Order: sequence, then C-alpha cells, then structure tokens
Amino acid sequence: MNIAIYTLGCKVNQYETAAMERILTDRGHVLVPFDGPADAYIVNTCTVTAVSDKKSRQMIRRARKRSPAAVVAVCVKPASRGEAIEHLLGGRLCSLSENGSADEPAVDFDCDESGNVLLLRRGLTGLTDADAVSLAITVIGFDVRIEERVAKGRGMGNPVDAAVFTLDFLGHERYHVIYRSEVYSLAASLTLHNRPGLHAARELKVDS
Repeated sequence: MNIAIYTLGCKVNQYETAAMERILTDRGHVLVPFDGPADAYIVNTCTVTAVSDKKSRQMIRRARKRSPAAVVAVCVKPASRGEAIEHLLGGRLCSLSENGSADEPAVDFDCDESGNVLLLRRGLTGLTDADAVSLAITVIGFDVRIEERVAKGRGMGNPVDAAVFTLDFLGHERYHVIYRSEVYSLAASLTLHNRPGLHAARELKVDS
C-alpha cells in the first residue's frame, strides 16, 4: 500500500511520524509524497492553535480531492477541539401539512452545491406565522450543537408546522450534530457529511 504522511506540530509529532514510518515500511508499505496519489493519507497534528486546526483541515480536503477512494486518518490530540464559534439564525416559518395534521418532529439536512446546508425542522406544534423560531448554534471543531428557541408573537396568525434555516458556515467535512429543543423537550443526534447532494434526517425524540 502507498501511504503519504503529513506532520504538523512540534518535535514530538515529528518523532511520532518517524516511528510510524518505520513501522509501515517494516510491514511492506511504501511511503510516497503527500502531494501525490496514495492509497492512504495520515495527517499527524496536535492542533494546539486555530492556525494548525485550519491547516489540518486543508490537508484533509486536499487528500480527499486528490484520491477520493483513499483512506484518510488523522492523529490528533483529543483535548484540542478548537475555539467555539457561535451563530444565531432566524428561521422562515411555513406549513407543510395539507390536511392540518403536522409531521412527526424531525430535522432534515440537505447539502447544496455551494456548501450551504438547508435545515428543515418539521413537526412544530402550537405555532403561527406571528411567532418566531431561531437556532443558537455552537461549532467546536467538528462538533455542532444546535439549540432551538421559540418566541411567541402578539396577535393572531396562520398555523405553521415547519421552519427552514440556511447554515452557510460549515466546511466540506463530516460533523457530529446534536439538536435540542428545550421548549418541546426533544433532541436528536446524527452525523452530517457536508457534501453536495447528500441528505441526512433524524426524528426528534423526548430528551431524557
């Protein structure tokens, strides 16, 4: 197997890479340049800073683009998750039901060609278009935590059962997503791979 290794970080990381190279060559694998085709890529990084985090993600994307069928492994310090980036999104309320019965509570994620993710929250109850639904989103590395918030409006409105949001800040990566609605005491978790045309959905369950 042809294996390429890219190292970020201090001398400790370089020593680790040298040790991996010896083990791999002893087992008959061939070391090849990282900027060329390979059967597997290894990114060895401690990701102590945001700069090295960004560089690591760049190397992962390059490897995937260069050899889509290759295995990409990342050696990373578990405690290094990067800084928290927060977003607050307002949703567009709408009605999906035709007979007045709402869908089961769920979240749908659709990834488009530009890298945006369309999030559809289905199964809202007791709301009208005079109300508001927003999402407080925290991104730490590849972990995404979404907190659903509901604000009741004044006056009468037309019934709604869904809200649509556009997430335009995620890279072309695989994320672990946790979605929680404190108002409805519901939650779901899923893996979201932000690639054009991919879809992910989860039913919201009672949050215990």
